[in-house]
Amino acid sequence: MSTSQAIKSKNVGYTHFVSLPLTLPDEMVTKLNNFKNSALQTNKGLGIDKSIFIKPNTLHLTVQMLKLWNTDRIEAAADVLRRVSPKVMDALERRPVYIRLKGLECMPDRGTPPKAYVVHAPLEVIGGGIDRLKRACRIHNIWHVLPLLLPLF
Repeated sequence: MSTSQAIKSKNVGYTHFVSLPLTLPDEMVTKLNNFKNSALQTNKGLGIDKSIFIKPNTLHLTVQMLKLWNTDRIEAAADVLRRVSPKVMDALERRPVYIRLKGLECMPDRGTPPKAYVVHAPLEVIGGGIDRLKRACRIHNIWHVLPLLLPLF
């Protein structure tokens, strides 16, 4: 299978992703933990296990999904990330982007809560950082130099 075929193949799944970390205020961490505890208590009979909830300190904004099916591709991606990281920081003007999380949704390819394996929170950029965030996310175009993925945006 050629690289182009592998990237387009539904048989070769995404293995990695590029993300920007989210820094949460303590109040949000408390709310997320309360949500988890409530979901576990309210839905005991549905087989929801606490392991499916991520820790609040690992919340992130996914920028790009990658298909890295061997060590060479992983090393190439790591090299690209090292090279592009300063450009991302420059695009963000080395300042945080403030966002507001708005609700919960299931990943589109599963469609319904019983089939969901990932739940995400749509976001709204607040405080005028949308242009900086868009510039940072556009840097993902460098991945097309090394055909490691399908575009997310």
